[in-house]
Amino acid sequence: GGKPSTGPGEGIINDSHNYGEIVSSAPTTDGYIGGLVGSVPGSSKLEIYDSSNEGNIGNASGYIGGIAGFVDTLKMDNCSNTGALTEVNKNVGGLVGNLGNTTDDIGTISRSNNEGNIIAGNNGINVGGLVGIDGGATSNTTINKSHNYGKINMLKNESTSNKAVGGLVGKSSGNTTIENSTNENKITVENLGTGNVNIGGLLGYNNVTTSNITINKSHNYGQIKIENNESTSASYIGGIIGLSKAITTITNSSNEITTIGDETGINAITNSSNGTAVGGIIGINDNSGTSKISKVENSYNTSDIYGGNRIGGIIGCNNNSKILINKCYNTGNLTGQEDTKITSGINLGGIISQIWSTSTSSTSYILNSYNTGILTAKAINAGNTVGGIAGEVNNSGTNSSISIVLNSYNLGSIVSRNIGNGITNVNIISNTKVNNVYNAGNIEGNPKYSIVNNISTGSVDIQNTYYKEISGIAESNKGDILGAYPITETNMKGTDNNSLLYKLNTNVQALNNQGLTTYAEDLKDYALVDWVIDSSTGYPTLNFKLEGNE
Repeated sequence: GGKPSTGPGEGIINDSHNYGEIVSSAPTTDGYIGGLVGSVPGSSKLEIYDSSNEGNIGNASGYIGGIAGFVDTLKMDNCSNTGALTEVNKNVGGLVGNLGNTTDDIGTISRSNNEGNIIAGNNGINVGGLVGIDGGATSNTTINKSHNYGKINMLKNESTSNKAVGGLVGKSSGNTTIENSTNENKITVENLGTGNVNIGGLLGYNNVTTSNITINKSHNYGQIKIENNESTSASYIGGIIGLSKAITTITNSSNEITTIGDETGINAITNSSNGTAVGGIIGINDNSGTSKISKVENSYNTSDIYGGNRIGGIIGCNNNSKILINKCYNTGNLTGQEDTKITSGINLGGIISQIWSTSTSSTSYILNSYNTGILTAKAINAGNTVGGIAGEVNNSGTNSSISIVLNSYNLGSIVSRNIGNGITNVNIISNTKVNNVYNAGNIEGNPKYSIVNNISTGSVDIQNTYYKEISGIAESNKGDILGAYPITETNMKGTDNNSLLYKLNTNVQALNNQGLTTYAEDLKDYALVDWVIDSSTGYPTLNFKLEGNE
């Protein structure tokens, strides 16, 4: 393990282990409980090396961790918890209940794992496989090469507070970095209270718009399920992050959950009054009020998703924020909830479900990305809108908000009870640019559109955009858009100078030569990738590969 440092006010635990059970004598009173350490004074530093807890911890409330309950400044390396945390409440982590609390606290967790199952009781609020809650607004927490293998259950939660549940971290209130780390087990939440519930495969919730979240080479493999959800508050669920208000950067990461029987990877049952956003990577990105941009790059979702009213393969909803999605893909099947509880509009998008803006700083970019998953929205008591790339663009507040889709495609079938679009639905004053994009997915909808349903009073600029001819689409819904062209099956799969492949690559060269700053200064360091024929489909595909774990 690591070598402990020395200095005034520092505590060191090395090669130490607990095997005994810990049960609180005052289960309704908040306390500080850990397998090795209850709490450490804020002015002190704690280092823990090569240590473990195997004892179960139960019937407790407050700050509860398999290793430590409450620590401001921590360095942990090569530690583990295998004890179960049962009937625990408030701030609960498989390793640490609360990490960091005030300005400039520093926490590092490396090569450390949780294998204990966590069952949070009636008042569980912030629950994480490794850390329940981290940080003050300017504190810094880093998790590296660490993993959660334990199940996380928040049962019969009736709290009126907002709830955060994450495979690694429940809630972040500071700067958090997660690298080379994974969640490997199931997260289940019963939400019976009135507060919002935020669930992420790695991080449940960040609530500070000035903080930074950085996630790299990290993955979720554990199923996420919200059930018995009778709350009238919102639910935000993501394969990596549930709700982020921070400036967020996610790279080389993925959500990969295998559907078993009728158990989908993410199952987000909601009631009629909930605004539920579900994304394969982020449920909702909501960094409003800042000009800084959040990014999701070189990342993907393969998980099937069911439930909710805003479902995106990468992002559920981008709300009043700047977001850039680059070199991302979704192969999961996305299905909106169909029962009579749903009365609000259903939006599904292969990459992003809904782009919503009333802010002048809001801009959304989708570059070099694709969807092959089946998108289905057939709610009978709600309007359904489905798009192969973006379900709905709704920049309603100002003419300066722009949505841009470049060098992307959809192969997934689009099944809508109402509007079905090959690429997207453009609403209100939505200034939208679409260039070098194609749709070859089947479309079922009433009505249905080969590329875009445009009801915007803003500027909609369609160029170098192609679609496979699909029966039942009215001529006015496919051939009247400048810059959109039909392609035959032969040309779509061909490689000669008349082929789709040739046209896409010719346009890539032209667009890169002119520079993407013609679209926005945010894109000055970006380029469009070229296209090759996918041997399995015969269709053009983007020529990039994504990195995995180190």
